[in-house]
Amino acid sequence: MDNLRSAIEILFCKVNPEKIIQEILDINASDLSEKISGNTFIDLGETLDNSRTKDELKCIFDIVDKNWSHSSDEHIDHGPVRKNVFYVLLSFAEKVLLEQEEKPICEFEQLLRWRDLSYKLGEDIFTTAYLAHKDLASKRERHYFSWTPTLSTNNNLLKVVLDKGVTDLHFHLFGSSLNFELSWLSLMNHITDRKEDFQQIKNSKMPDANPWFGEQQLPLYMLCIKAAAIRQLLFKTVIKESSKSHNNASEQPPYLSILRCKSEEELLSYTPDLQKESNILAHLYGKKYGNDYVDYAIKKTFSNKNYDPSSYCNSILYGERWWMYKMFHIIYSEDKSRAQFKALFYAYLIIKNRLRKELVQLNGHPGFQNFQEYQNRKDLFIRKGSVYSKLLVNLAINNALAGQHIKYLEARITPKETLEENMRFIEELDKAVASNQFSSSDSKQNENQYFYIFHFIKRKMGIDFDYSEPTALINPRHHALRLHIKEQTMAINLMRRHSSDRKKRLIGIDAASSEIGFRPEIFAHAFRYLKTYSHEPRDLFLGDSSFLHLGYTYHVGEDFLDIVDGLRAIDETVRFLHFGRGDRLGHCLVLGIDPYEYYNRKKCQVIISKQDLLDNIAWLIKQIKTYNISTSQSLILELQNRYSTLIHEIYNNQLSYSEISYNDKKERIKEIRKIEAYSIQPEIYYQSWLLRGDNPSLYFENNKLDKYNPVTYWDRCGLNDNDECKAARKNHIAHSLYKAYHFSAQVKQQGAISEEYKINRDYIELIKNLQFAMRKNLAKKHIAIEANPTSNKLIGAYKLYADHPLKRFFNLGLSYDYAEISESPQLSVSLNTDDLGLFATNIENEYALMAIAMEK
Repeated sequence: MDNLRSAIEILFCKVNPEKIIQEILDINASDLSEKISGNTFIDLGETLDNSRTKDELKCIFDIVDKNWSHSSDEHIDHGPVRKNVFYVLLSFAEKVLLEQEEKPICEFEQLLRWRDLSYKLGEDIFTTAYLAHKDLASKRERHYFSWTPTLSTNNNLLKVVLDKGVTDLHFHLFGSSLNFELSWLSLMNHITDRKEDFQQIKNSKMPDANPWFGEQQLPLYMLCIKAAAIRQLLFKTVIKESSKSHNNASEQPPYLSILRCKSEEELLSYTPDLQKESNILAHLYGKKYGNDYVDYAIKKTFSNKNYDPSSYCNSILYGERWWMYKMFHIIYSEDKSRAQFKALFYAYLIIKNRLRKELVQLNGHPGFQNFQEYQNRKDLFIRKGSVYSKLLVNLAINNALAGQHIKYLEARITPKETLEENMRFIEELDKAVASNQFSSSDSKQNENQYFYIFHFIKRKMGIDFDYSEPTALINPRHHALRLHIKEQTMAINLMRRHSSDRKKRLIGIDAASSEIGFRPEIFAHAFRYLKTYSHEPRDLFLGDSSFLHLGYTYHVGEDFLDIVDGLRAIDETVRFLHFGRGDRLGHCLVLGIDPYEYYNRKKCQVIISKQDLLDNIAWLIKQIKTYNISTSQSLILELQNRYSTLIHEIYNNQLSYSEISYNDKKERIKEIRKIEAYSIQPEIYYQSWLLRGDNPSLYFENNKLDKYNPVTYWDRCGLNDNDECKAARKNHIAHSLYKAYHFSAQVKQQGAISEEYKINRDYIELIKNLQFAMRKNLAKKHIAIEANPTSNKLIGAYKLYADHPLKRFFNLGLSYDYAEISESPQLSVSLNTDDLGLFATNIENEYALMAIAMEK
């Protein structure tokens, strides 16, 4: 099966579609969908997997040629055996797919293999091929194509469990629609004026190596124009279109000229003809959704079963699936009168997959920044105000709820800056979800099943990171972002006190996006403010001023430069944001990944900024004492020496004594002046770290804290009000270190310099013990974790579902080893989808993938 999957990936991901098209137009050339070149296969295979030798790839090709590239079905009379690449697809599909109640499903035992390959090529290429061949043998005509975008399995025991009802608590709304599918339909139906859209994809996320010099590789937009032409031509072929206007070649788009064209300017000149033809086809054959056509291939005469309430929102996939199914039907029937269309269909599928690789995270690179680049492209080809734009929200919610027994779903969205904007935003989203243009549900049928969480975005704003700019040095770190968060926080608080029932649609807050460079301290002030009851007078509000209580969650420990850095972020979230019983941490991978595997992949080296490394070491030294972790004296000495070097390099000559009150000066100033940065003990530095949750502006002016008398409740929440922090504020050196952290040019500039840090086995063992201690501590605090297996696998630091740290968080029923069970903290953990559309999954699929991974 592994070799078969590799063969399919080579044939449908690596072959140059332009070469296929040009070979079709050359009467002396061969059909590349039938004639599979061994040399080409081997050369392309090397670009896919450099672990295989040429001899091994030749062996795989021999198997493809002899066993997988022709039909083995004795019930269909094909005459002489004719080979083509589509039988290779079928060889895999028949091993993993089944049919149940007219729907394709996946054999549970084959789920991991199915996931690996279908994620790369999409599910429809396999399901439509499988059903077309199956129906050809049984002489059945199929009319139902609105099954779910992500297939179910035949694990009935798992279904019984899930049928009791599940939740999806970590679901980003705008990344959870059918993002690629809608983008592709948008392009195939509206191909004109797309040059600027494609120009926004500056760099390919999956650059393809071209092993042949001189072979022309067309830009992606040009390929998509040709795909739109192929789709129209083949659609008219399968629908047996016969109107006079379309039989007249002079009135049709010049398909042959479009396919031959190698000039971008000339090809763009044909797009109005293609657009006109698309509009005609939609008018003749297409079904309207509201006042718009989603796809000319969605027939107005399709079966009513496609309108089933549980699958209505999936009916937009009908058109693409139906005509692909019909093409496979033609191919597997060996219809010689239309055999010339095989190669065109082959080129179309490869072009479609080329675009898919730019919109769905397929490149295998870990880290949030890689994911962020995919996320920024998710609706690049969906024009605002179009039917596809309206469908984004509708499909995100309704697809998640359809047929999956989800009792409760939390959709995450970004807050606006005013009360009015937030209320209008939620109202518009609810209307889009309930729109009967796209669904058969009543206007408020699902509102008791899904709610919203506002998540602040961790992002660069202004010049906060440019330490060559004077204002970035004068202002505290993330000054512009902090101001923006305050504005959003005030709007959220007004919403909590508003009289409208619409406020009840909001049930919590979060902070999401990149963790690197954006510590929890930035959001501490806002979270503390929103976590406590508003003290504003009730008579400021008209009508019902009932207060809306919120739930709290925070993205943390998903992306990090060192495990210690991620663990410290969790501690900061709990301390600075006042997390406790009932609050949740999103992802939290760092708490459970295997540190030995992690550091071995990093070759026992960490590259991180000096400031973060200093913070990590001081924090780590303190945690050794806090949790009474046994470790070697040589490691402790090494950490202390590295700490001394870093604090001297970053903070030397930056301590200020002017904030000491006048009464203290005479007694203390001589003593303090003797202190150099390198002599400040880690315990004192740790106290300055405890102040990170405070509003930094309170430390800018001398003696401001001594005279601090907060007027508003926002001001009162500016200080982290716990005993540890109160004690730290009284320490003049800690106070001065914190001020320098935010307002010293030297500290910011020196701290931003990257540093390489080599680690040893003692360090790794220490981290392992610290992870265990922190898991126990979170369990005592009754803080839950939101796990997202597929998202974590693609963004995080592990490659197999079986390696997900879920069992280190909770293992009751997942282990029979008493020692394992007794050592587990049994944290509360939920499984979720994160960005359902970007990761091509759903909640049932997440449970199934974890179940089969653990079984294996």
